[in-house]
Amino acid sequence: MAEGFWVLFWMESGRGHTVREETYVFLKYEDGYSEKDEEILRIEVRDWCQYEKHGCDRDRYNYGFEVVSKPTNVWLENELIKLRKKREKILDEENLIKSELGRE
Repeated sequence: MAEGFWVLFWMESGRGHTVREETYVFLKYEDGYSEKDEEILRIEVRDWCQYEKHGCDRDRYNYGFEVVSKPTNVWLENELIKLRKKREKILDEENLIKSELGRE
């Protein structure tokens, strides 16, 4: 496995910032990331807020990050479920294409 570190990205929005959204991201050293480079991490979390969470569509929001040792077990379990569903969908698509090509 690649060397790197986990970062918790969070965004609060709504009146009084009552809605909180979070995700964890694994950043690799080989891609030039360092847990000490706060400017780059701020850019990454800002981009996550703008592009993935559509922060630009909201009147006000606050965001931040925290370097963590690892994500919560609940988050990891949910990610495993999502990955298994993606894998299942890809296998179904692969089988469809193989059958269309006559390669079953």
